Amino acid sequence: MKPIIYLIILFLSLSKTNLIAQDSLSISDKIVSFAIHKLNKKIDRGECWDLVAKALNETGANWNSPDEFGRKLNLKNDSIIAGDIIAFENVVFEVKKQYKMTFPHHYAIVTKVINENKIEIAHQNYAGKKTVGLLELNLNEKTRGKTIFYRPLQ
Repeated sequence: MKPIIYLIILFLSLSKTNLIAQDSLSISDKIVSFAIHKLNKKIDRGECWDLVAKALNETGANWNSPDEFGRKLNLKNDSIIAGDIIAFENVVFEVKKQYKMTFPHHYAIVTKVINENKIEIAHQNYAGKKTVGLLELNLNEKTRGKTIFYRPLQ
């Protein structure tokens, strides 16, 4: 009987520690954590917007549906950080002049900033996949279209 009690006490203490740790995270950290924990899973209908909306709702971000994801960034003054939301409109990336990636109308979560020109995103409903996956993008390889970055608000 005693080992069970010890396990219950251990579980409760770990759960409480995890809740405290989650509360101390920034909204950006919570959004990244949400996205990473959903890798290879289908969120709602599997649409790109579903992942972003669910991440913002589940983390308590302040946003206005359908596409005001927080403060719009001015990349001349603002740096991209993990947890930012990116909106693509008719975007084409020519990757190392070998192939093209197109994003006619797409949304994603920045999960990592590799350097000032490279980011990793979590997204779904791309290239026939309706589950969450990661993709590395070199922003310098964008040849067409518009990308808008948003900073989610607490």
